[in-house]
Amino acid sequence: MSTQHDPPEAASEARREPLRVLLDLARALAVDDPYAFRFSPQTYIVHTPGGGFASAELPWDAALLADLQALRDPRGEPAPSQRLGERLRRFLGGTGWALEEQRIVAAARAGRPVLLTIRSAAAELYALPWELVTVKATGQHLGELPEVVVRYEWPETTTVREQAVERGRILFAWSAAGGGVPAGEHLAAIVDACGQPRYPFDPARDVLAHASCEALVATLRAACEQHAPFTVLHLLCHGAAHGPGFALALTSAGPGEGPVLVDAGRLRQLLAPFAASLRLVVLVACDGGNIGAPGNHLGSVAQTLHRAGIQAVLASRFPLSAPGSVHLARTLYAWLLVRRSPLE
Repeated sequence: MSTQHDPPEAASEARREPLRVLLDLARALAVDDPYAFRFSPQTYIVHTPGGGFASAELPWDAALLADLQALRDPRGEPAPSQRLGERLRRFLGGTGWALEEQRIVAAARAGRPVLLTIRSAAAELYALPWELVTVKATGQHLGELPEVVVRYEWPETTTVREQAVERGRILFAWSAAGGGVPAGEHLAAIVDACGQPRYPFDPARDVLAHASCEALVATLRAACEQHAPFTVLHLLCHGAAHGPGFALALTSAGPGEGPVLVDAGRLRQLLAPFAASLRLVVLVACDGGNIGAPGNHLGSVAQTLHRAGIQAVLASRFPLSAPGSVHLARTLYAWLLVRRSPLE
């Protein structure tokens, strides 16, 4: 008896094909209202891997909020992140998650990419750091596992139909209106990555210093009118608390004025008209991915841009250090442009 085996190349490709896992959640009450949040134990409906449904209760309480706040302190102890991870794993315990966890761990150990997508019809669940979900056997966070990427997606969001672009361009926009930023280091990271594959980047043309709302729109519009639109916006600035959520501190158009806090809704108005060509926005700012208070109708800056049709938005849900931001820029563009790897 003979047995047919796939060639080694095919087996290798199969191992590299990402394992895609979707965690789809909705609130049991007021399921049609994403913002009907109450600060009390809430029951949620989870789509199970087999296509069914399960329910689970998450106790929103002062201890949960205290641990979420503690995560914002880079000098804090590791206990809050471990408690949050265990709490989230217990929440998922009766939903068929154990099987998905086994698949994720097996794939990660085999070196296979894992894409875990969190999609929720309850806005408050985006306030939770799902990358901290612990693995039962080891206590590790999902975000610790090699090859695992956790991404967030709003239900029924549709990316604007992509405009054909022969070769994309990167716009590096920065503002120090909220305080100093490492603009030189970020520029060097982009230049180094673009120079190796000869990617089209001209520091004299593709850098917007002291970015204001007006200058940002004018620069993007001019590029479109010249039939050479930007496909990536790398925006370096400071984030700041603003109302129930967070905003970006950009430069004022008028001389001598203080920083302009641009909230998620305003940035959506600025960038949504360019969604057909702008495929990736990198928000290098504190709290760009933070929704703020649970139930905040605007959500995070990143989430709002994604809902407006921009395909991918990369942002931090916590404070981002200057050295960390430089490391992010160097790593991101080396993988995207030099290694030609997908964004995940």
